[in-house]
Amino acid sequence: MPAGRLSAFQRAWCTPENVSIYMRGRGGQVQAAAEILAQALQWREEFQDVLSGVRVPAWQSDFRVLTRCESGHTMVYLCYRHHVPPSNIQAIVEHGAVVLEHAVRALRHGAEQFDVLVDCYGFNATHLDCRSLVGILRMIQQPFRDRLRTAIFIGAPSAFSFVFRLGSRIVKEETRRKARFAAPEEAVAYVLEVGGPVAARAVEGAIAASREG
Repeated sequence: MPAGRLSAFQRAWCTPENVSIYMRGRGGQVQAAAEILAQALQWREEFQDVLSGVRVPAWQSDFRVLTRCESGHTMVYLCYRHHVPPSNIQAIVEHGAVVLEHAVRALRHGAEQFDVLVDCYGFNATHLDCRSLVGILRMIQQPFRDRLRTAIFIGAPSAFSFVFRLGSRIVKEETRRKARFAAPEEAVAYVLEVGGPVAARAVEGAIAASREG
């Protein structure tokens, strides 16, 4: 950090719970953990205005915190049908940052991770523009390190494999193993198993609503 100092915003985030994630990520090696923690803190300072609510980002899709599992894990949902053409890269990343921040704040019962549900209904050629992908995956790797429990890609068409392959080259193998592909009914069944009936109904409703009209 500049001159080794933390801003008040950064310092408030450095709770024992948050710092311990980075210690575990480097096997208890303090110096190595400090390096990746510094990356996360620098990112949080860069996005402080939207993370703190001082500025509301320009929402680029229906990406949102959808529901919470009985276990306390949160689930965020995005449908490609409602994603605007990805021309404003900064706005997409800011939108994603705010949603993931709220997903963490909404965790309960000691849960530390969220699930990401990407509904590929409406995926088209404009979504092959992957310039925002680097910024999104950068968030997952350090600022929201070890917060992802599962990424579920619902009804992915064959063209989506291009996006997935590109993302797979950016993230580590441990993160890649958290991805799973499912048909809509399979996704609902999975959520019922891991999250309970309330979460499953919320996901089922979101999937159905995205296909209306």
